[in-house]
Amino acid sequence: MIRSLSVILMAIALFLCVSTAFAQQPTPPKTYVVAADQLTPGQIAQLEAGETLTTVETVGKYAGVGKEIGEGVSGALGALNEEASKFGDTRVGHFTMAMIAWKIMGDDIVAVSHDMIGYVVGIPFFFLASLAILWSYRRKCIPHTVLAEKGAGIFGTRKYETVDPNASTEGWDASQWAIAHGVMFILIIFVSSLMIFG
Repeated sequence: MIRSLSVILMAIALFLCVSTAFAQQPTPPKTYVVAADQLTPGQIAQLEAGETLTTVETVGKYAGVGKEIGEGVSGALGALNEEASKFGDTRVGHFTMAMIAWKIMGDDIVAVSHDMIGYVVGIPFFFLASLAILWSYRRKCIPHTVLAEKGAGIFGTRKYETVDPNASTEGWDASQWAIAHGVMFILIIFVSSLMIFG
């Protein structure tokens, strides 16, 4: 009930505003359309002279207005430029210009920095971790020689022994270590890819 009453009151208020707007419209002057052959040559000359005079006056007015607008805009922009230059020389102006530059280029700077950090950290991580995995794989899965005895002095005789990780009965055997190293290498590839490209 209250809602429908408020809608009706709004419609009445809108109608009153619109009707007063139509009442304030000026009445156009009366115009007559007459064929040119029904006018005398003097009337035709008078009409053409009046049109030409009106056109010249209108163009002159618009040219004057355009010149004044141009001078006003030029003066305002000159004052604005001078005040902006003065403001830019202050500490607050420097800070404001830095904030504007950050607003314009900040996202690009962050994206480039993120990519560069990814390259600088991710690529060395990949190579160093891969070397560590290869060293561990060689030590745990491939037979290799180790120094068993060192002779006296620099030129003393040395004894080497071959260590076969497959012969060990305790812990994992070589195939289990190979699988573990493969999984670790895949994990290193994944993590370094996230660092570089993510």
